[in-house]
Amino acid sequence: MTHIKSLFILLAFSLVLLIFHYIGIQYFYYWSISWYDTVAHLLGGVILGLSITIFSKAKNLSEKSLIIYGAGFALLVAILWEIFEYRAGITSASSKYALDTTLDILLGLIGALIAIKVGSRRV
Repeated sequence: MTHIKSLFILLAFSLVLLIFHYIGIQYFYYWSISWYDTVAHLLGGVILGLSITIFSKAKNLSEKSLIIYGAGFALLVAILWEIFEYRAGITSASSKYALDTTLDILLGLIGALIAIKVGSRRV
């Protein structure tokens, strides 16, 4: 797959997430549809994984190194996002907060690993 095509796919996924997020905020889907947040975090992870895969090609990383760096980057971004959500008042510390945060971080990681696994063979 050409570099331009890979960047176009990354841009398309990013645009889908942006629209998905906008709709979720505007119509309160994050709070009224139980699975909405799950899809958003998984898609965010896919975008991170695609980003790492595309930009790592210039470094000629092995697939193992790509997975390690990609997982680390995805975890870092997911944790920073959860901190942002909490500090911005988007979420509140409730009895389900720890479970929700853990699942959100894991979904970001899973999305990234799927994208890395698929993308490293095609990019």
